Amino acid sequence: MEKNITMEFDEISIYQFGSSLNTQTPNDIDLLIVYRNRSYKEIIKLIQLRRTLRIQLQKILGIPIDIVLLSNKEERQLLYLDQIKYKKVI
Repeated sequence: MEKNITMEFDEISIYQFGSSLNTQTPNDIDLLIVYRNRSYKEIIKLIQLRRTLRIQLQKILGIPIDIVLLSNKEERQLLYLDQIKYKKVI
């Protein structure tokens, strides 16, 4: 994976969640990217980051990667992290 793939995004957090936390041989890996509310242009970059991460991780790991994007505001409104078991990756 590119070394600096997330370097320009200083205000994001990446979490792993779902069944991949419970087994050594998961069917897929679920990731959540929580980002600071940004401009439209920066959100487009986040969508590109999501696509790049998904493609590169699928090549490396050989299983499907599902990535959810939520702004900090959306995550707080939904209390998403409070409802799931997760591991912070970045």
